[in-house]
Formats: sequence, C-alpha cells, structure tokens
Amino acid sequence: MVQAQSEEISTKFMSGNVIFTWPSSGDSSSYDVTITRNTTKDQRKRITVPEYIVKNAILYHSIDITMYYLAPTVREIRSAYNGSLQDEAAHRMIAVCGFQS
Repeated sequence: MVQAQSEEISTKFMSGNVIFTWPSSGDSSSYDVTITRNTTKDQRKRITVPEYIVKNAILYHSIDITMYYLAPTVREIRSAYNGSLQDEAAHRMIAVCGFQS
C-alpha cells in the first residue's frame, strides 16, 4: 500500500485500486466529485460519504479527482494520482490543493 496526502485529500493505492478520502464536513452531508482517468473526464457525481474508489487504477497513467464541499460555501479540493503501470512499488502520488471562491 502506498499513501500520499494533500492538505485535504488522502490517497491510497491498494489491491489495484486508488482510494481517495477526505475529512467529513459537519456542514455538508454530500460532496460532488469529478474523476479524470488519463484524459477522460467523468460527469460530476454527488456522493454522501467522504471517500471515492477508482477500481482497476493500474489501467490508468493518471487519475485526478476534484471534490467539492457544498456547505457552508462551495470549496474545491483537488488531488492527482500518477502511477507507473509496471510496478506497484513505483507508484507515486502528486497531490495539489486548490480553493474556489
């Protein structure tokens, strides 16, 4: 298992999956998430738990997540996972954190 952490989003690589987690917000019962696998961006999804799992992450060179806290104000947090397809131990995470007003 390989881990990295940005200011808000933790990233774990486990059993071929990437698990993004972030602190729950007492002010928000749901979060909006957008995932980009390589260059393919998914539609924005609303979830109710502070975790998102990308299965079969080994298939992608990079995975980016943008998570939006919805209350009390909209706040955007980003994290990126960039990995080597050849060796799980070579996986490395690059995490960035941004805010949207």
